[in-house]
Amino acid sequence: MRQALRRALPKPGLYRVAGLDDEVEILRDRWGVPHVYARTEHDLFFGNGVVHGEDRLWQMELNRRAATGRLSEVFGEATFEVDRFMRRLGIGRSARQEVEHLPSATRQVLDAYLAGVNWAIEARPRPVELVLLRHHPEPWTAHDVLAWAKLMSWGLAVNWDSELARVRLINRVGPERALELEPLYPTGAWLTADVGGTLEAAARNLLESFERVRGLTGIGALGGSNAWAVAGWRSASGAGLLASDPHLAPAMPAVWYELSLDCTGADGEGMRVAGASLPGLPGVVIGHNGHIAWGMTASLADVQDLFVEEPDPADPLKFRRGDGWERAEVVREEIRVRGRPRWHVEEVVVSSNGPVVTPLLAASGPPVSLRASGLDPAESLTAGLALNRARSWDEFRAALAGWAAPSLSVVYADRQGNVGYQMVGRVPRRVQGDGSVPAPGWDPAYAWRGYLTIDELPHVYNPPSGVVATANNRPVDDDYPFAVGVDWCDAYRIGRIAELLAGRERHNPRSFAAIQRDVTSIAARRIVEAIRREVGDEQPIDPLEREALRRLLAWDGELSARSPEAAIYGVMRVKLLRFLYGPLLGDVLDVYLGDRAHRFGGLSSFAWRTSSLLIRALGDSAWPEKIGHHGLSWRDVLMIGLGEAVSELRLKLGEEIDAWRWGSVHTVAFDHPLARIKPLRRLLSRGPFPIGGDVDTPLQAGSWAGLIGGNVSWAPSYRQVVDLGDPSGSMAVNTTGQSGHPASPHYADLLPLWLRGDYHPMLWERADVEAHLEGETRLIPTDERWP
Repeated sequence: MRQALRRALPKPGLYRVAGLDDEVEILRDRWGVPHVYARTEHDLFFGNGVVHGEDRLWQMELNRRAATGRLSEVFGEATFEVDRFMRRLGIGRSARQEVEHLPSATRQVLDAYLAGVNWAIEARPRPVELVLLRHHPEPWTAHDVLAWAKLMSWGLAVNWDSELARVRLINRVGPERALELEPLYPTGAWLTADVGGTLEAAARNLLESFERVRGLTGIGALGGSNAWAVAGWRSASGAGLLASDPHLAPAMPAVWYELSLDCTGADGEGMRVAGASLPGLPGVVIGHNGHIAWGMTASLADVQDLFVEEPDPADPLKFRRGDGWERAEVVREEIRVRGRPRWHVEEVVVSSNGPVVTPLLAASGPPVSLRASGLDPAESLTAGLALNRARSWDEFRAALAGWAAPSLSVVYADRQGNVGYQMVGRVPRRVQGDGSVPAPGWDPAYAWRGYLTIDELPHVYNPPSGVVATANNRPVDDDYPFAVGVDWCDAYRIGRIAELLAGRERHNPRSFAAIQRDVTSIAARRIVEAIRREVGDEQPIDPLEREALRRLLAWDGELSARSPEAAIYGVMRVKLLRFLYGPLLGDVLDVYLGDRAHRFGGLSSFAWRTSSLLIRALGDSAWPEKIGHHGLSWRDVLMIGLGEAVSELRLKLGEEIDAWRWGSVHTVAFDHPLARIKPLRRLLSRGPFPIGGDVDTPLQAGSWAGLIGGNVSWAPSYRQVVDLGDPSGSMAVNTTGQSGHPASPHYADLLPLWLRGDYHPMLWERADVEAHLEGETRLIPTDERWP
């Protein structure tokens, strides 16, 4: 096994390659980050494809097959249902249409990138995972690249999961009670002005939607991110300063891949960019080009709507549209399953509202179509490449005007000290309804009427505060004229970031890094304050509970991995949520706390909004009585929650509170897809490790709110701080390592840095790259000019 692992490692050196214009240099620094130097853009993106193919081919193969519903060709029956779902969604179909309409300049970049990937497939050793599976990858195509981009986009949009969660909740308790339980967006003086709002307007809109859905259907049977920037007059260098840390599911290999690309000439013209890329896509997704820097978070705008269809009783392929009928299209998808003698044929019904998804979700009930902007053909790749080249706010916005999916909140900073924020992506223009629950597909009033323009989407440039920030929070106030969503994260994380940014007149990379590491929760402070108010002088009888309560009430809200108080709070929070809402919600309790509403879904938006539930409930002295805990006061409920939490911690961690640690019940693990094969787990996976923070802290590490202990579902997947006054002083860190090869020294070498909240320098100047050089690969064309 050891020899097989070592054989899979790509070796540096000199290689002759057909189709290059000139020499390509790939310099890898001691952190495993490749720096690609070329003289033409064709060669630059060829080198981009080479390094992705060398270091992450297994990951790329898995991702493209997931996107196109072809996992079962490799894994057999284990992935068959996933393939059926992906074929029904139609990501692969949409990508094929998109390929046909690529602009020529984008196609040239894509062809160069694909040539580099395919050279690596042919000329470099196969990754050990592919050897074990006896699988030889096919050449990569433009269809693969675009399909993978669409799959990534799909994973960052969560509304249809939340719609289904609401349907189950409404079916259980009715629309009025469901509205009472809806975690509406919190307000408070500690929030910045642009993320506030009133509960009354949202409540009126949601109640109308909830009443409507009750008569429509019986269907009842994602992470976040941070990005912020300060203007030059708020930064120590006098230029824009930007931080970005996207939060995604921990994985091995890491989701992101750091690199820099440089084909600038002596005049300084040409492409030069550095940051985090996604293996399988050309260019940089989050980074800087020396002129501007950008960071991204999921906007959580509602770009997915479910439509309940009314079929013709005489013809199930006809759906009512107003006073008439529309015939749906039937698409045959052929799925090959390893080990089966015949291919499976999936017949997908596609209406004008999108593919019908209910056959895989429910055994009975009306057909339901899914309309999602990310399933439409688009030009996001073209927009992303233009973003890499942009040098000003106007060029930045012009590039992103063509961005389709995912919908993102993008933070901007430039060398001149300007900062800005722009929501991007295709967000539907709704005439009626807010998208919070399924709509009647037969009523044209609920159909999408195109998409909002980039000028209509939320944006700001050089605000008076000199600060822009986003943390999946509500980006608009009640005066905003368009229905863009209701599923924002609780505002406590953005509130803490705003608090820390306001607490210092001028910032530098180190102060930004401290914010990214911060594990203090405003929500925890408010919950503890409410507990203190309700409990008063009452003391538990049990000495351990008495000491736990004393510590909790004196606690400052910092959820460090070593904190006993954070452990008490974290476990008590779950116990309170389950005790409060369990009797009322029964079998939909887990869905209400954020667990998946159906087998193909991810976490619903309820997962990151449960602090609002507790804080709002704690503000109502009659709340326990309202939800069915007759005869119990808040004091009784809190003592029960404390007692259950102490019992849980005592059982798991012993009798000494000083030995309790939040990181003992709150961990992060980086699991490889093949780690289910037990002999491979130790070789391929890493962790679990203790981690601080929770769903409400800037260092966000959380899961759906019904879990006690175990590994978190999302955490910072990459951290970056860019100082455009001194790009060489910028810094970043990936979660695990650059390489996807288990025998590589760069497979998990960044983990210690990431766990400590530390960084490595983002090398920008070639002299710095050479000073930290670990290996060099030179690709030269097979041309008579070369000996």
